Amino acid sequence: MSQTLEDLERALQVGLDEAQKAAIAEIIEYAIAEAFEQQGRSQPWKPLSPRTIKQRRKRGTWPGNILVEYGNLFQGIQVRVEGSGQETKIVVRGDVPYLRIHQFGGFAGRGRKVKIPARPFVDLLDEDIDEIIDVLLK
Repeated sequence: MSQTLEDLERALQVGLDEAQKAAIAEIIEYAIAEAFEQQGRSQPWKPLSPRTIKQRRKRGTWPGNILVEYGNLFQGIQVRVEGSGQETKIVVRGDVPYLRIHQFGGFAGRGRKVKIPARPFVDLLDEDIDEIIDVLLK
């Protein structure tokens, strides 16, 4: 990329118009869709535990995608670019309470005894960042 850091800083100080915000949200939404399709982008998601696979087989939802049993997680994700100037932020929200634990990992279940590995679906690659920078510099 031939743009300089100073060009990028100037673009960020000016602020983003609505078309730029929409374009950035679209890049991130595409990256999320790719993560679900590929079951990980920068690295493959950790497999489900044997217990989870057994439960999903019983329900008829395995074999299948690691984070897609009924589609609620993926379908509920919303990406927005809010604010202006240096107050601009990217917001990723979801309709399900387990969104964060799948992104970052942690403990869940009764007594928080079950360790859930991180399976990041908001996983931007260098090419995504380059696309976002191109949008910022337009």
